[in-house]
Amino acid sequence: MRAAWRAASPRERMLVAAIVAILALLHAYRFDRMDFADDAYFAAALDHASLFGFLRERYLSWSGRLPIDALAALLLDHVWLWRVLNFAMVLAFCANVARLGFGAGGKAPAAIACVLGMWLLFPLALLQDAAWWVTGSFNYLWPATAGLVAVRAMFERHRRTTVGWTLIACAGGFAAYSEQVAIVLLCLGLPRWWQLWRSGRFGPGDAALCGAIAVNAAINLLAPGAQVRFAAETVRWYPDYDLLDVVDKLHIALGLVGTTLGRTDHLAAAVLVAVVGVLVWHARPARGVRIALLGGLGFLALAHLAPFALPPGTGLLHRLTVVAVTAANGTASSPMIVLALALFGGACVVAGTFVAMRERSLREAAWLAYALLVGWASLAAVAFSPTVYASGERTRFVACSVMLVVTCRLIARARDRFPKAAWHWATVPLAGVVFLRLVEIA
Repeated sequence: MRAAWRAASPRERMLVAAIVAILALLHAYRFDRMDFADDAYFAAALDHASLFGFLRERYLSWSGRLPIDALAALLLDHVWLWRVLNFAMVLAFCANVARLGFGAGGKAPAAIACVLGMWLLFPLALLQDAAWWVTGSFNYLWPATAGLVAVRAMFERHRRTTVGWTLIACAGGFAAYSEQVAIVLLCLGLPRWWQLWRSGRFGPGDAALCGAIAVNAAINLLAPGAQVRFAAETVRWYPDYDLLDVVDKLHIALGLVGTTLGRTDHLAAAVLVAVVGVLVWHARPARGVRIALLGGLGFLALAHLAPFALPPGTGLLHRLTVVAVTAANGTASSPMIVLALALFGGACVVAGTFVAMRERSLREAAWLAYALLVGWASLAAVAFSPTVYASGERTRFVACSVMLVVTCRLIARARDRFPKAAWHWATVPLAGVVFLRLVEIA
């Protein structure tokens, strides 16, 4: 790490320092707890009960997220401590994404600055609910960061001490108390551990991590309070939920994925640009494959570019634009359009990622394509909860985190082809979007 920072240019170090300073100022002066809803509930949780008594009551009557609820009850009355810890968690999240996305190069200031910038490309409502709302940070940002630590241990194979593996197992166990993170960890971990087992590289540390994730996920999911909560939230948020069959729920799940892919937020656009850029400038698939993939990705791009670039009209391109935009924003008259966006658009993104990465490593390409599917599956799982329409943007956080890692991996794939000066120019629009987002937040 020190060598990477010493080798960096003063401009790169100043860029990282500026973004970190802005995030620190936002945490110090902009973010605060609310005096109502969950923040107020957890702030008063220990006024008339011990921590053990509070957690026992929660586990039996509402939620199995024991360590998450404990953190909320302990820290809601100490907002400055939360600000310090949450700021550190944002930096840890970005540092782990940089290592997963850029590999050994993720230690460099340029890579960290890139991830910090793209972190701010997440939809603003998502950041506010999942990272900067106090209770939301405990349930989304913190488990996701711990989950990234566990995923790094799965795929970065180097010698670790017993203490190191213990900390990693604790991180994986904590992350498993978020249902969406648990889905990602188990779906990635099971085939990875089987792969390590077959190659003779599955060690005691891997076994400890596997056990920690499985046991803690079971403690959370099998909590008696989870059933009570499901029944109560069905009555409150979705009285007709019990009338839905599996097909209906899958329909809702695909709608969630489709709107995430086609929404006019900057992260989805970054994924498209990364996939298209590598396909056009770096990868060498057959011409027919390239044309088919670029055509499908172009349909997704219409939802992001057309509202700004195309005047009203009646031609075919305009009609396709209307279809893409209305589907992306969930306002299409036919639900089949949203389903087509999820199935066709998602398939093109996954296939494009695989084709873009396969020349470098077939195995890596398969893992990245599979990771995208797993990330979207964690979002689709929300459809099997009666709060599917009440939970808001924060349910997209885990899926967007996976998309961010894949985007960084694609950028790492493409950057070797272009001179360093080209990358400096490429950061200009990113810096402009980040500046506008910071103005919007402030």
